[in-house]
Order: sequence, then structure tokens, then C-alpha cells
Amino acid sequence: MKRKWITVLATLLVPAALLAQQSGNTSEKSRQSGDMTSRAAKVGDMSRTEFERVNREGAAKVASFKPSSGNLSAQDRELMMQVATGGMKQLTLSQVAARKAERADIRELALAEVEEQSGLAAKLKEMAAAKGMELPSEPDEQTTQMLQRFEGLSGDQVSQFYLSESGVKGHEELEKTMTEVQAKAQDNDLKRLAATALPLVRTHLKVARAMIPNSVTGNKK
Repeated sequence: MKRKWITVLATLLVPAALLAQQSGNTSEKSRQSGDMTSRAAKVGDMSRTEFERVNREGAAKVASFKPSSGNLSAQDRELMMQVATGGMKQLTLSQVAARKAERADIRELALAEVEEQSGLAAKLKEMAAAKGMELPSEPDEQTTQMLQRFEGLSGDQVSQFYLSESGVKGHEELEKTMTEVQAKAQDNDLKRLAATALPLVRTHLKVARAMIPNSVTGNKK
């Protein structure tokens, strides 16, 4: 099976450290660097340390999940496809944000999302193989068009687009899908995987909401 949508994280990593500035330097460049440093110290309403801890624990829980073999009903196949498609959207948008975002806190969230969705994608692939199912290897048309638009943005537009479309809207969609999986899926593995992944989805949604003004959060355009 192709794995175009699970890329190597090393190609995405952007420098997290900023050059230290003299305390008496009042130039605009120094002030901007100071802002970036303070943003990196907190991701949304969480300290960077706490954010990293929650991400590590969430990723470890998903990685430890072991699916069993079996067959999925048509409904479960559709639910699993929805999880995979939503995760692919989050993964690819986050890859772009990790590369283009100027704000350090946006990069922190994007890189955490890449790690989360790469781990979930690998586990979904493992489950699909165990259940005799094949998942999509490329983003759907809607996500492809969104990526093309995203690539054309720069500066603050990158942060606003990412937080709105992936940070808030994308996580809301995934939260809804995983909640539906827990309520409707017949396959216990699928239900357990959704239950395992959902807390980190909700954490990232909460963090993203704290990073974006209410006026932008509510903008669905």
C-alpha cells in the first residue's frame, strides 16, 4: 500500500531555538524574537512542558494499541474511512504549517499534530491490514484544494488559516467522527482506538481555541 500521506518528520522540522538577544536591545527585530520566545514557552493555555508531556502520553497510548484480525461491517468501514480521511487532512495541513508558520507556538502545535496524526495513521494502517481493508493513500480533493490555497499564503495569514481550518475546525470534525465511532461502531477495536485517540484530539482543540481570537474562531469562511 502506498504511504504518500505519511512523510518523514525530519523533512518538516523547523528550528525551534531563537538567537539570544541582548536585554538592552530595543530594535524591532529583538522585540519580535522576544515575542517568538514567549509564545514558544506556552502553547495556547498550556505550558510547553505540559503540552509536550500530554502529547508524549497520548502518542504512547495509541502506539501501544494492538488490533485483532477480523472483518468490518460496511458501516464500520465507512467510519474508519472517515477517521483516516480526517486524520490525513490534519496531517497534511500541519506539515505545511510546521514549515511556513512564523509563530513559534503555531509550529509547536503543528509539529505535535504531525506526530499525533502520523502515529494514528500508522495504527489505522495496521488495523486495516488486520481487518482486510485498504485505506486511501492520498488526500481527497477537498483537502488537496485546501493545501493549494494554504501554500499560497504567507505571514499572519498562515497562522490564521491553520488555526481556523485545522486547529479548530479540523479537530471539531475529528472529535465528532470519533465520538460517532464510539457510539455506532460494531467492531471493538475500532471503538477502542477512537476512545484512545480522542483525548489528544480534544487537547489540541482546546489549545487551538486558546490561541485564536473569538472573532477568528467563529469565522467559517
